[in-house]
Amino acid sequence: MSSVFFDRFDVEERVQFGAFCAIYRVKDRVTGQILALKIEKMESSYTILKYEYELTKQLQDIPNIVCVYDYFENKTDKGFTMELLSNNLSDIRHLRRNPPSLSMLTYITKECLLSLKEVHAKNVLHHDIKPSNFLIRFENDDYRVVLIDFGLSVSLNEPESISKFRYNLEQNPRYHSIDCYGNKNWTQREDLVSLIYTISDFWKDSLPWDGRMSARLIYEEKVKHSLESLLPPELSFLVTDLDKGTEYLYNEAEKLLQTMLRNIKEEIKYLTDPLDPGYKRKVADIVVEPETKKKFKNQHSA
Repeated sequence: MSSVFFDRFDVEERVQFGAFCAIYRVKDRVTGQILALKIEKMESSYTILKYEYELTKQLQDIPNIVCVYDYFENKTDKGFTMELLSNNLSDIRHLRRNPPSLSMLTYITKECLLSLKEVHAKNVLHHDIKPSNFLIRFENDDYRVVLIDFGLSVSLNEPESISKFRYNLEQNPRYHSIDCYGNKNWTQREDLVSLIYTISDFWKDSLPWDGRMSARLIYEEKVKHSLESLLPPELSFLVTDLDKGTEYLYNEAEKLLQTMLRNIKEEIKYLTDPLDPGYKRKVADIVVEPETKKKFKNQHSA
């Protein structure tokens, strides 16, 4: 791993990595700022990091979207700088022994829907909704759930070359709608189904198909579980009103939260407290395809 990128950014820590990219905590030698730097190795002749940067730039007027700054490229790396955020929902849930309260779960749902509502209003589909793509921003004693990672996002105005490149990528199906297994075109509804799986995972710290090591095995387990069974009854409107759209669901979540009369600022400590010393992370039994030679090559990390 390089300790300096673009002769400007000193690496302090690698904070996230996947099959295509890694994110580092870096210090900018020019400004002295502590930033996040997303790096994509130039291992193929075609990459999509610049497209991700440009698309995210177009979404900067949305408060719950990660702030991106500058794009860099040299002979070995492509990368862009962005704000350094706190833990993602996946990490937060793994650090806690107890599940979130219903009001906290509703608050998280509302915040996730807020970012997704604004993205959908701009005719963009995120296409990779999962707990690790929602991070926490602390801002003047306020907390936002911020959406990141638009590398697989679909825009109505995207170049055809991007569409073809994305189609050939193998993705992690853990949070995908079962409708997508038949190569159905991705829509806002599929983003929302992925969000339902995300909220369920944050609530229960697991999904029923954890440990299944192929898309087929995940699908076979997924069809056994209705979306309603994955949520508390109070959030069932996410399923029953799914086809009414993102903005409608956001408004319903906001109305529900207002009826709870709970001090969310107190409960927000759930997102910020240190590691629960007695917590033991759940480990799913691994289930593989018989005689499987190929597993999830080049998939996004969950």
